[in-house]
Amino acid sequence: MKNKIDLQHYFTTLTKDKTNISTSAKINIYGYNKLGYVLESILNVCRQGLEAERNDIQIAGTLDYCNLLELATDLIPHDEFQLLDKLHAEAKSPGNESH
Repeated sequence: MKNKIDLQHYFTTLTKDKTNISTSAKINIYGYNKLGYVLESILNVCRQGLEAERNDIQIAGTLDYCNLLELATDLIPHDEFQLLDKLHAEAKSPGNESH
């Protein structure tokens, strides 16, 4: 008999709104000040990418890159990856292989 996977603890990174039209990503930002710095970092990195070729100017600094990497890290859907591991293990368990 197959063990049923409880899906309640998964799919927590993205959530649908009440109308099921839009989806939101869950990220942790600790206050408006931090949000402002993250947004500024995104803009600085983009501006530097556009302006660096013609002006040889450095707009984005190390903190900007760290802020973007932290944001990207928060967007990684770890719970969903755990579910994929469990589904993969279940699919490969004896009696479930289709190949």
